[in-house]
Amino acid sequence: MEKVKLLVRRLYFRVFVINLSLKWIRSNNIGDRVRHKSKVWILNQGVRSPIWKMYRYSSQGYLECEALEQDFKKLMSFNDMLQSFKSGYRFYMGYWFEIWVQKGIEPWMRNCNIRLNNKEGVE
Repeated sequence: MEKVKLLVRRLYFRVFVINLSLKWIRSNNIGDRVRHKSKVWILNQGVRSPIWKMYRYSSQGYLECEALEQDFKKLMSFNDMLQSFKSGYRFYMGYWFEIWVQKGIEPWMRNCNIRLNNKEGVE
């Protein structure tokens, strides 16, 4: 019976991770391609959101800049959306999935910036 319960929890949290990962498609995340001042850049740091650091390669070499979220737009091609989903999926599966399966989502986890709200998850 314990194996069945564990299998159900793993299935629940796998679907839960897929749902959370889908939310990454519309939000800005490290590694996403964005258009800023008519050029394509890659986000490489967002810890000071709404200010993001980004980079790109050009004929002048490696370029970096910072921009406010309102000054750039995330590219939304199929490949960009797929990459965003995969980044979210790898993040949750790599860092949170096994913890959630074993312990559920504990109250302190809701205060972390991992896109959980008070209505999601199993206690």
